[in-house]
Amino acid sequence: MIRRASLDEASVNSLATQAASAGYDPARRLLRHWADGSNRFGEPGETFLAAFDGGVCLGFCGLNRDPFVADGGDGDPRVGRVRRLYVAEAVRGRGTGSALVRALLAEAGAFRCVRTRTGRAHFFEALGFRPIEDPDATHQIGIQRAGRTRAP
Repeated sequence: MIRRASLDEASVNSLATQAASAGYDPARRLLRHWADGSNRFGEPGETFLAAFDGGVCLGFCGLNRDPFVADGGDGDPRVGRVRRLYVAEAVRGRGTGSALVRALLAEAGAFRCVRTRTGRAHFFEALGFRPIEDPDATHQIGIQRAGRTRAP
């Protein structure tokens, strides 16, 4: 089951802490930014989702307004960014990450497109993202109001 989540939930926090302890830098930033309040995926259009099996968190993924898109220094509020995608090692390769990103895109109707910066090009391209030439992002996908994808 995939749903909106919070790092205040013990299972989600536990997985993020495990990921950070294993050296996954985005999880370290997630924990730090959640604790200091600088990013809790709470701005308009933003969301933080987690995948669960029973009460156990299997993975998580967030959607923010992309802070790297120039528009007066605060980013373009119409451009989203996939952030902090992590899936527990024990369930990788079983579709959890894909399901998380698809669910996130289904909730991305506030954005005209969603970008990411990744070394896993094949994963995002299989989900419909297209490579882009940008120093702050590697891939992008267009979003329609109803959450369906379209060309950016």
